[in-house]
Amino acid sequence: MKKAILAVSVLLLMVCAVLWGAARRSLSFTAGYYLVTENGAHLLIDGNSPIRLSDRAKNDALFDGLTSGDRIRVLHDGIAESYPAQTGAYGVWKISDGSIEDIPVAVLESLMDLGWSFAGIKRAEERLDDFSAAVSWANYSESALLWDRALNRGNVALSDAPHLPILRFDSADELAAFKADISGTFDTQHDYDEIPSFDTVTTEMDEEFFASNSLLLTYVWAGSCTWRYDISHVSAENGTMTVYVQRTDNYEVGDCAMAGWFITLAVPKKSVDGFNSFDAVLSAAAQ
Repeated sequence: MKKAILAVSVLLLMVCAVLWGAARRSLSFTAGYYLVTENGAHLLIDGNSPIRLSDRAKNDALFDGLTSGDRIRVLHDGIAESYPAQTGAYGVWKISDGSIEDIPVAVLESLMDLGWSFAGIKRAEERLDDFSAAVSWANYSESALLWDRALNRGNVALSDAPHLPILRFDSADELAAFKADISGTFDTQHDYDEIPSFDTVTTEMDEEFFASNSLLLTYVWAGSCTWRYDISHVSAENGTMTVYVQRTDNYEVGDCAMAGWFITLAVPKKSVDGFNSFDAVLSAAAQ
């Protein structure tokens, strides 16, 4: 009995000490959901408001035993106004178990917009359909001319998928200068069977066109002139617009003549200006 009374007394003293310290430092208690990022940042989700927690207890165990979605109560100091907000945590107590599915989706998406990622959560890929695509003959070349200008030249060595160079033009002058630069390497003037020339495809892309549109261009090369290619879809994910190119013919074999094709996408400027990177990928199958 005495031991029980002693234990309760110690507990009450600890609670009093915490409350006294909180009052002295102007600390507050806030309850919400716990969330941890894949790089180890700790957050308290208060309704729809994420608050990043820094460990002021300095015991390296403040967040031990917690998983994303657990309901917690945090003793913290003042909250700095930012996004996400920030505060220092002096104590964390788990109220109940939970899972990351308990975190509001809008909160997770807003944090992923900042570049943070979370275990068990993969952002849904958004597909774009606000574009007009065209294929034109370009002929085959091993020149690095396009990769030197490509927006995704850093991806050429990636092995996750065959990357294709992608370029962007925002004015008729940019497009004209590009045609002049490639004239000794690629064919812009001639058709090939049913495939029009690059000049034909771009003939009406003047300043009026570029006032409201951007032009994306990618290049796909092949070991046969009988094979055909087109855009399967365009996706938007984590600030990157990716163009997926797919083979469209049914030939199991073709001729042995090397070939190359330009694929252009006319995209409204309002649809591309929100992206900070671009990529193009050769798909193995229909998407």
